[in-house]
Amino acid sequence: MTEFKVQLEDNLVQTIGYKTIEKYLNDYVDQIILKISAQDALSDLKSINLDNDSKWKIAREQAWKEQGYKYQNE
Repeated sequence: MTEFKVQLEDNLVQTIGYKTIEKYLNDYVDQIILKISAQDALSDLKSINLDNDSKWKIAREQAWKEQGYKYQNE
C-alpha cells in the first residue's frame, strides 16, 4: 500500500474538519477505483459481438416471450 502525504491549509482543516476531509478523500479514491473498473468492463464489452452469438439470440427471444407483454401496447 502506498501512503500519500497531503498538505492543507490549517484554516481549511479547522473550517471543514479533519474527519470530513478524510472521508472526502476516501470517497474520492473509491470513485476512482469504480471508474477504473467501469472502464475495464467497457473495454471488455467492445470485444464482444452479440449480433452473431446464438446463445444470446436464444436468451433474448426467451426473455421477450417471458417479459415482452410489459412493453406491448394493449
